[in-house]
Amino acid sequence: MAPLTTWSISAGILKSVEMVAGLTTPLIALIIGYEMRLQRSDLVGLLKTIGLRLLFWLPIGLLIAVLLIDQLLQLDRGFQAAALTMIILPPPFVIPLFIREADRHDQTYVVNTLSLATLVTLFAFAVVTVVYPP
Repeated sequence: MAPLTTWSISAGILKSVEMVAGLTTPLIALIIGYEMRLQRSDLVGLLKTIGLRLLFWLPIGLLIAVLLIDQLLQLDRGFQAAALTMIILPPPFVIPLFIREADRHDQTYVVNTLSLATLVTLFAFAVVTVVYPP
């Protein structure tokens, strides 16, 4: 990394990438927050969607963590935590971009599901951190 920072052009590119990387998370939060229209009547359906997704993926993640990573490959617990973290991550945030404008209700539903899934992911990540401490 040292040769890249000593040359002025590459150092400028690295600094630019650092600045853009720092802006990415707030920009994603702004985009999701702008589109979010959370209503109490939709909450049950949203939580069902998130729950079904986790109900499907968590057993698969546990099988990967226990059978594949622990028993077959005999890797340490950090790899198990990484596999479970990958499984509990929210769906990609670009999904609403592929929904037509005519389907405004569907787009709102997807954006709200992504927002709540992010909150659920934060809680689930805390659980993974407790079960698999660093």
